[in-house]
Amino acid sequence: MKRISLRRTRKNPEADPIKAWHLDQPRNQSILEDDADLCLRGWVFPEAPGGAVEVILHVDGLPEAVFPADIPAPTARHAVLGEIETHWSIQAAFEITIPAGSRLVAFSFRTAGQTVAFAEIRIDTIFKVQRGLGGHLFLDNDTNRSVDQYTGRLLIDPLQIRGWEAYADALLNLDNPARSMRLLICPAKEEVFGDVYPHKRAALTPVDQVLALCPGHLTRFPLDRLREARDTTYSTVDTHWSDQGAMVGAVDYLESIGLERHAGDLPTRFEARQVYGDLGGKVEGGQHGTFMTLPRDYPQLQPGYDNGIGNHGRIWIYTNAGAPVQETLLIFGDSFSVSLSAILAAVFSRVVYAYTAAGLDTSLIEEECPRHILAQTNQRFLINAPGASIDVDRQAAAKIAKMTPTEREHARILVLSQVDAPSYTARMLRLLDC
Repeated sequence: MKRISLRRTRKNPEADPIKAWHLDQPRNQSILEDDADLCLRGWVFPEAPGGAVEVILHVDGLPEAVFPADIPAPTARHAVLGEIETHWSIQAAFEITIPAGSRLVAFSFRTAGQTVAFAEIRIDTIFKVQRGLGGHLFLDNDTNRSVDQYTGRLLIDPLQIRGWEAYADALLNLDNPARSMRLLICPAKEEVFGDVYPHKRAALTPVDQVLALCPGHLTRFPLDRLREARDTTYSTVDTHWSDQGAMVGAVDYLESIGLERHAGDLPTRFEARQVYGDLGGKVEGGQHGTFMTLPRDYPQLQPGYDNGIGNHGRIWIYTNAGAPVQETLLIFGDSFSVSLSAILAAVFSRVVYAYTAAGLDTSLIEEECPRHILAQTNQRFLINAPGASIDVDRQAAAKIAKMTPTEREHARILVLSQVDAPSYTARMLRLLDC
C-alpha cells in the first residue's frame, strides 16, 4: 500500500492570480493500492473573470505536463461566489490520472502568463508489520489483506472463483504423458508459525478454496514439510521462505513428478546469515534474524541469462550440462522462485524461470517445449486467479517504456553480454528498440 502526503506550497495568495481552488482528491494521508493510478481531481477559479487556467504537473522530476481546467464546475462556482450574477466561466474543474509507480508530483496553476506553485504530493510505500511471539514479525494487512485472509474475513469472490476454475482447466490441459504440470502454492509464514501468530485461523480461508478447486494430483501445498523443518525454512524477519525452505519445496515437487530419487542431488549445505529481511528493517530500531542461504560457492547461484527486468517480466535461465536430469523445467513463479529455480537447477539441465506469479505464457511453452512445467505462487496472492494466457514480453515492454535512455542502454549492455540464450537476447533487443 501507499500513503499520500499533501504539502501546500502556495507562497503569497494575496499577490497571485488565483481567487480560489480546491483538491477533492487525493486527500492528505489517504491510502492508495500499490498498482492503482493516482486520481487528481479538483477545481480552480482565477481572479480575472473568465480567465483560462491550466494545471501544470511535474511528475518525478520529468518535464512539465499541461492540462486545462475545462470541466464544468457549477457547484464550486456557487460555493465561491454564492448566487451573485457573474460572467465568470464555470469551466473550472479538472480530473487527471497519474500513473501507478509515481512518487512525487509538483502541482501548479498557470493563468494570465503567471505560474504559481500550489502543492506537492508525495506517494510513499507503507509497510505495516505486526509482532508475534518469539521475535517473529509478520505482515499486517497488506494490499492482499493477508490478516483478513487468514481469519476468514476475506474469501475469494465469485468472479475470481470462475477465474480459478478456468485456470484449473488450463492446468489439466497442459498435463499429459509427455509433460508434467504442477501448481505449487508456497504457504504463508503465518500458516507455518500459527502458534506464534497473533490471529486465529478460520476454518475456511482462500487457500482452502483453491485447494478444493484445483486438481489434487496437480497441486502442491507443502505445509506439513515446512512445519517439520520450521525455524530453518522461514526467518523471524522475512515473509519469504529461506533458501533451505525452498529446498524443502523442491523435494516435495520432485516427489510429485516421480523424480524423488534425485532429491539427493539437491544442495544440502546452507549458511546462516544475519539479515534484516523484508520486515526487520521496517520496525523501529531494526531487527536482525537468521536466514539460511545457499553457500556462496554453490555452482548455480546465479542464472546464466538474466533479462534485467525486475519482478513481472523477468526471465532467468540456468543451464547445467552435468545435471542428472537432462530435461527442461519451465517455472512460472514469483519471488519465492528466486531461490527455488536456482536449487532445482542442480537437478535439471535447463531451468527457465519467468516471473508471472503462476500465470501461464503459452508462447514460452511453445518456445521451450519443456518436459516439466511448474506454476508457483504464494498463499497471499490466491484471492486473484492467475492468468491462463499471459504475455511476459508485454510485461517486460511495460517496464522498458518507463526506462530512461540511460537505463535502456544499461539493459542493452546487460543482455548483449550474455551468450547462454541468444533467442531471449534477440527478444529483449526487439523490446528495447520499440
